[in-house]
Amino acid sequence: MKNLLKNIVETALLISLVGGYVPVLAIQNGTSVSSSQAFPFYVMLGNPHICGGMIISFDPPIILTAAHCVADSPHPSTFTDRPNPYFVGYGHKDRKHQKIGSISDWKVHPSYQPKPTDEPDMHYDTALVWLSEPLKPSTNVDRIALWSPTMNLDNKQATLMGYGYIGNNRPESPELKKLHLEITQFNANTADMIEARSTDDNLIACHGDSGGPLVVYMPASKDNSDPVLMPFVLGPLARIFGVHDPDKDHPTCPIPLNTANTVNTAATTSSSSRSKNVTITESFANVSNMLDWISNSTGITQSKLIDPFDVPRRWVFPICRRKGCPQREFPNSPKEPGEEEEEEEVEDAWEIGIANKVDPSNDSQNVAWMGLVKQDFRNTKGVSNGSPRLGFGGDGQLFWKTGLLCLSLMYSYSYCFY
Repeated sequence: MKNLLKNIVETALLISLVGGYVPVLAIQNGTSVSSSQAFPFYVMLGNPHICGGMIISFDPPIILTAAHCVADSPHPSTFTDRPNPYFVGYGHKDRKHQKIGSISDWKVHPSYQPKPTDEPDMHYDTALVWLSEPLKPSTNVDRIALWSPTMNLDNKQATLMGYGYIGNNRPESPELKKLHLEITQFNANTADMIEARSTDDNLIACHGDSGGPLVVYMPASKDNSDPVLMPFVLGPLARIFGVHDPDKDHPTCPIPLNTANTVNTAATTSSSSRSKNVTITESFANVSNMLDWISNSTGITQSKLIDPFDVPRRWVFPICRRKGCPQREFPNSPKEPGEEEEEEEVEDAWEIGIANKVDPSNDSQNVAWMGLVKQDFRNTKGVSNGSPRLGFGGDGQLFWKTGLLCLSLMYSYSYCFY
């Protein structure tokens, strides 16, 4: 497998050097993501880690990525005498704390390389990856909606994230990095590549970032509720233009075409001293042009694929809709991605016991818990003026708060009855 991957990388590099672009296999000088809840839809394709991807469905569990991340590898179905070695990591910004999911199948867009002898068509550099087990949504695991060609792109600011190499002759990143980009070309529902650039050419996607999502945040609402900012993916990272690999035998991070072909140049040459006549551009496949293929391949309707609020019925929980209820804060909204605090993932929801304590003598302890008490959840939030509507709790417990009976739910929600 190690030799196979080495051959794949060398072949891709040979092709890329001719055309002045690099198929991206982390982010050089990127910003560390501070919270695992910032990009809960992001996954790392592994064995070893070579690409990024994004969750577009919980059940069936489907990942969207770049075609060149899987197209040259033996298909999972060819492993008849032993389990295939492919997997994804997800659910945490730190790779060593990620959950692992086995890859059971994948499908490359038919226009990417119709025949083995054809050159890959980067405009269709897209693949779907199926996992062997359904994914369970949580604060750290979520799906992302695909961009609809009927939407207007009012926000030109986008974000790319990945675990790839962090610099020339430097290792892959052990934690998720992000890069802010400005979208410079986007034509919905066409085969045109999406182009985006950073204002600093020291900030470049590197080998390890292919397949990662170009994400924009747009206002969206459900059932006539107030709009909230939700993430949408425009497409997976496919190529970088205006760069080349300084060391083809050990590709890490590319450097601008007009920079001297030395391994250490990218680390020692400032952006201000480089020629300005070469533009470094991250290029992405356009998923809005592939909605038909994605829908037909997955069996998921286009309306569900583009709906940022769609969750399988088995995971739907009641949400307070009374006047005065605080709205659920979806990950990344309305805060800047990566700024949320970590939340404990609740595993045993709806585990109800028997009331065992009422202590009105202390306001901070004026809570009667039913079932086992978890100290972390004794002081509920979201309660004001003695008339709580929706608080925050956990672990499926019933409790009293200022005279109201409340039930804690998943996603750190509690419903109070009155």
